[in-house]
Amino acid sequence: MLLRTLAMAVLSVVCMAGTGRAETDRLRIGLQNGLPYMQLVLMRDQDLIGVRAKEAGLGTLRVEFVTVGGPAVLNDGLISGELDIGAVGMSNLITMWDKTRGAGSIRGLSGMNVMPLLLVTAEPRIKTIADYAPQDRIALPSVKVSMQAMMLDILAAKSFGEAEYRRLDPNTVSMGHPDATAGLLAGGAAFTSHFSSLPYQYFELARPGMHVVASSFDAIGPHSVSALAATTKFRTENPKVVGVFLAALRDATTLIKQHPKEAAEAYLRITHDKMTADELLAMMAGPGVVFTLQPQGAGKTAAFMFKAGMIKRQPDSWRDLYFDTIADDGGS
Repeated sequence: MLLRTLAMAVLSVVCMAGTGRAETDRLRIGLQNGLPYMQLVLMRDQDLIGVRAKEAGLGTLRVEFVTVGGPAVLNDGLISGELDIGAVGMSNLITMWDKTRGAGSIRGLSGMNVMPLLLVTAEPRIKTIADYAPQDRIALPSVKVSMQAMMLDILAAKSFGEAEYRRLDPNTVSMGHPDATAGLLAGGAAFTSHFSSLPYQYFELARPGMHVVASSFDAIGPHSVSALAATTKFRTENPKVVGVFLAALRDATTLIKQHPKEAAEAYLRITHDKMTADELLAMMAGPGVVFTLQPQGAGKTAAFMFKAGMIKRQPDSWRDLYFDTIADDGGS
């Protein structure tokens, strides 16, 4: 009887090991600087993931927010497994979706926002995209792979013709938004234009002599700036953790919409950006700025990238780029 009991106990342990494994107790999230990542900043400040994890019975979930200077680092982190979830530009999501397969395939978990990216210059001569000469340098997060670089290519195609979409690539230099903004405002830098995001374009345009050359909305209309992405392997092995993360993301988005001043104060508490809560509130309520988890513009961006030969396969729908964690209504 004792032997039978021991045998049943061993069998039970083997079956448990075969049918499931403990989910991760550490969640590593990659992001960049700026307002497009506001939900993640709030999730850090309010410990929203930790609260949701305890509600879900996961106990203590160690959450690490890793802030990097450009999208290339985020891409590498997701592909290598150094990051579990990354807030990447929509064009980066499309590229990784195209290049990855199987368990390591990368897709989007959610959108985060819709907001314009502005190309700002201190050079009076430059009024439109067509005015850029070979010596005019444009700072952006990462050459060729950032969302700004993609929007610049689309704008160039509209200005110079589809075959010339790469014309301004030699003009671009990789630089994080904080450094690029500081350089543009100080003057004397090797570049005179910066393709950035909020709040950096707000600071630049507040300086006399700065003006907008183009908006990313001129390229494809209103679009998502960021997508939250993960590998199929991570999502499959950690469904509860992913569910907790998405619940916290919804909490942060609701906080922004229902309590914008509280959200602004929390954002500044973490980022230490040099602005007042009222200035940040003005940006959050600015033209074209919407905090939404529904992706926008993914289909148009993917179509351009496929036609230009940047990706080898074209998604049948924008939904191919995302996991089934997103409702159909309102996406594009």
